[in-house]
Amino acid sequence: MASDPDHPDPDAPPPAPRQLDLFCDSAGVMLEETLREEVLARRFAAAREAVDRLRRHDPQHARIGDWRCLIDRLDRASQAVGAEPCRADAAVLLRDIDAMAPIAASLLGPRAQDCLAPLWDALAHAADGLAFDPAEPRLHASFALAQLGRWQQARAVIEAEPGWRDEPGLLAPYARACERSGDAGAARGAVLAACWSQPQSAERILAAGDCPDSRLAAHWSAFCDLDLDAEADAASALATEDFPAWCLLVDPALAADAPTDIDAADADRAAAYRAAQALASKPDDLAQRRALGAAQPALLKIFLQRRRGAG
Repeated sequence: MASDPDHPDPDAPPPAPRQLDLFCDSAGVMLEETLREEVLARRFAAAREAVDRLRRHDPQHARIGDWRCLIDRLDRASQAVGAEPCRADAAVLLRDIDAMAPIAASLLGPRAQDCLAPLWDALAHAADGLAFDPAEPRLHASFALAQLGRWQQARAVIEAEPGWRDEPGLLAPYARACERSGDAGAARGAVLAACWSQPQSAERILAAGDCPDSRLAAHWSAFCDLDLDAEADAASALATEDFPAWCLLVDPALAADAPTDIDAADADRAAAYRAAQALASKPDDLAQRRALGAAQPALLKIFLQRRRGAG
């Protein structure tokens, strides 16, 4: 009985898998590789011609539309920045980068970063000198410089921002830039200082899985797990503002990176930190122990327990 193409026999064996046409498939691979190289070289007219050749070769190619979109956006974005920094141009560039990033990743794989690097560079230029806006933190030049791995420049741009130490949105980028540029001490000092001025921001950084300083992150975890005796005075309960002093008491070597200027609004916490600074180098100083106990009894208790354990 003849088979009906519209009603295939359910008992018939499945069709044989498609055999690769080595000539046809290898030609498609070569065409797409040529297209990839033209895009990476930013030769957009040649890239459009390569897309047309790929379409003629394989009209059903699944990524033709994505290639065209990527080329058009790259071409437009490359012309978006004028001679002077401009927030509007920076915003256009950032929108294009956001739209292009997933397409570039799917088409170019690991080389997508190379594809977008000129646009991040253009964004850094467009945002150069623009004031940090917490509502649009990615329109600060430091953000684009970080994407390019220019960590020293990113740090310098943040340090040039008036009042940057009081801006929560710049704390994590600054610590990251310091750490990635090889200055772990500056990153550590910035996070510790933020425990006084921006405790909530400091908590988020210390608790994050990608905290710029693994040493501080480990200390923060131990600090959060402290179990003081139930008899401890409620006023002695430790808070984030006490973390810098606690760090010096449990890890005196941190004194080399810890802030020397005390920006704690609470006088007792400032006094406790000063005592901890002194005890980091002279742990048997009885006067400093008394000062620590007067300012923050819970910290003195922890310090003495550790001293007994170590002895």
